[in-house]
Amino acid sequence: MIAIRSSRWNFWTTLRHPLLWSLQLSYWFIPVGLFFIGCHYLLDFSMSIAIHILTVGAMGGMILSMMSRVSLGHTGRALQADKIMTLSFLTIFMAAIVRVIFVLFWPEEASTFFLVTISLWSVGYSLFLFKFGLVLIRPRVDRKSSSY
Repeated sequence: MIAIRSSRWNFWTTLRHPLLWSLQLSYWFIPVGLFFIGCHYLLDFSMSIAIHILTVGAMGGMILSMMSRVSLGHTGRALQADKIMTLSFLTIFMAAIVRVIFVLFWPEEASTFFLVTISLWSVGYSLFLFKFGLVLIRPRVDRKSSSY
């Protein structure tokens, strides 16, 4: 059901808007992860890889995308992703791909891929901190009340 709903979103129409494609791509990791959890029980597929599809891809991507969108909105800024935010989103999704696909096909190099994944994850969230660290402790740019 999740995959059917997601397929109706016309993902290609969001490619110019990183705040949107990052949310949609994160969401797609949910049905993929659930599918591979099912494969674990039916076909003896790695549960670790299935869980990392959900945690690195879905949770990691969704949390970063939502934090970025909410940080812009609640500080009175335009809902536009710049290059730093876009790079941040890309590094999280690259971390998911490296953790899942590379480890799946080259398990003998898993420890190397784990380090790459950790590095990509750290870069992605560090870019968020760099971009929004000071923004989040300063007043709104539009001078409106910050009460929600």
